[in-house]
Amino acid sequence: MIVLKKFKNIVLWLPFVIFVCVLSTYILANFYGPYHQYWASQSLENIQERSIASSIGDLEYDAYRDYFFQNQFNKYINYKIESEIWSSNKEQSTSEITSAYSQAIKETLEGENASENSLAQVFQRHTLKTFIKKMRSHLKSKSNASGELQIDIHFIPQFEQTLNYNTEHSTNNLVNVDQFNLKRELEYKEKTISEQILNSKIPSSHSRYQYNGGTISIVLNLEKEGSTEIRFRRFFKANSMTEPDLNIRSKEFKVTMFHSVSSKESDNDYITVDLIKNYNTQEDTIEKDKVMIHLGKILPSIKESGVWVKKLSDTNKTPTITNDFYIHGRYSAPSENLKVKMKVDTLVYSLKDREFLKESKYFIKITSRDPASTNPYREREILKENFRLNTIPEVIKKLELGHFLYSKQEGDL
Repeated sequence: MIVLKKFKNIVLWLPFVIFVCVLSTYILANFYGPYHQYWASQSLENIQERSIASSIGDLEYDAYRDYFFQNQFNKYINYKIESEIWSSNKEQSTSEITSAYSQAIKETLEGENASENSLAQVFQRHTLKTFIKKMRSHLKSKSNASGELQIDIHFIPQFEQTLNYNTEHSTNNLVNVDQFNLKRELEYKEKTISEQILNSKIPSSHSRYQYNGGTISIVLNLEKEGSTEIRFRRFFKANSMTEPDLNIRSKEFKVTMFHSVSSKESDNDYITVDLIKNYNTQEDTIEKDKVMIHLGKILPSIKESGVWVKKLSDTNKTPTITNDFYIHGRYSAPSENLKVKMKVDTLVYSLKDREFLKESKYFIKITSRDPASTNPYREREILKENFRLNTIPEVIKKLELGHFLYSKQEGDL
């Protein structure tokens, strides 16, 4: 009787046990497997990213990510890649330069098997250094190769209208939307790269700084073997640069307000960020040089003399001013109390010395002082030095610009 009762209990629980086993199997097969694979792939991707970043540097890797893996806003914005070449030697054959350029690119990509590797892996193998060496080699084989050569690789935003039925409409003789375009095409003037950046229809996001194109510039000094400058230039739309009621304190200086004043040329504020490195071809080393942050500007590639061997459009000679950025604050010392308004133009940070350099540009206006000064020039010099050494790092933190300056190993200073 007892055995029969136990058997009945087992029979009653058996369907539930089978259900639990089936459910567990389903969960393991359909959730755990993909979950494990997903995080395994993420871990592998992170390892690859760290490996690449360590080989070329965090700051350079971040620049490559902006250039090649930027947010396209569901294909609303696309980035076309164009190149320009400038030479200081007006007597050198332009066909020789373009031939050397094309040959260096072809040999570099063939050597890297670019078709079989991701773009990130190609850059990990120092493709840029290989290209520079080959370009130098081809140019030096020419009889009159001398002076400086600058190669600009531009990443230009362009609006992609996916819902465009012009082609379909044009097949209908009654509705040919392109028949009025001839006059417009004849009168069309190619916009400068700065104008294309400024007029791009990039959607706003929650990011404080939105990437909107850039330029990689390679400057070869053909008369100095070990000298090649590489400049990674990026343009960012800057959101929310005005901040009232601040209380940022540094040694003897207190920042009370950030104030951005937009120009008539632009509806948006912009900054230009330059990461500059020097490549020594003799020692095969790339040295970190500096980062320059230009507030309120879209900077063009300017060359005053020489010849553009390969040129996209009219080169605008001056920066495009989008806004002026001001810092308001007070300087308090035992002997004086000053109210200050400062226009910040360019901040220059040395990656070697890990400090802001004197070539940073900012203009100081003292709006009130107590007591009256007997030496205004000395007063301004003290303010400039104090601001450079003590206040700029705090301003960088508040403006969230640190990731442009400091590698992940350094952290924010």
